[in-house]
Amino acid sequence: MRLARVGLALGVALFIAAPAMAKQATSAQAGELVRLLGMDKAGVLTANAMLSQNPAMAALPQTQRTCMGGVISSNFNTVTARHLVTQLGDQGSEHISAWKTFSATPAGKDFIASFASQAEAMLPGGSGKPREPDPKFKAEHEAFAATPAFTTLISALGPQLQPTEQDQAQMLQQMQQRCGFKLPGQPAA
Repeated sequence: MRLARVGLALGVALFIAAPAMAKQATSAQAGELVRLLGMDKAGVLTANAMLSQNPAMAALPQTQRTCMGGVISSNFNTVTARHLVTQLGDQGSEHISAWKTFSATPAGKDFIASFASQAEAMLPGGSGKPREPDPKFKAEHEAFAATPAFTTLISALGPQLQPTEQDQAQMLQQMQQRCGFKLPGQPAA
């Protein structure tokens, strides 16, 4: 009887403590996830598209365009990581840990390579044809796709990533300071 009460008390304590153990991901963890999933390449592709579509930017020397591409990409990745911190919620740290653990397996490596390839193929300047997952890992892929880590991330990627006005102003300031670029009418830094 005493053992049953100890077990019950332990179970209740764990049940009460479980929500307290969940924690939101840090920006650094979210940044790791961005890199792990190849989403940082989206920043590069976004930067290249922005630079080539804007006539003032497209006419700049390559060194200046390269510098600006780095600023745009870095800012895109920062905004993406911040978005993920918010969207992954109170269990964000746990979800990122699950992605990292899965990514260390052969099935996880294959899954992530396919995931990154498919995401890149959808972007302007992307690779075009996405890489298909290896069928030999189908069971492992399906099992991971059913986890909260996967479903929460997919839901988190649904809402449109939008940089704030402050993000945009900071990016323009960095482009001016680091790369010597300013938009017409932009004040000197």
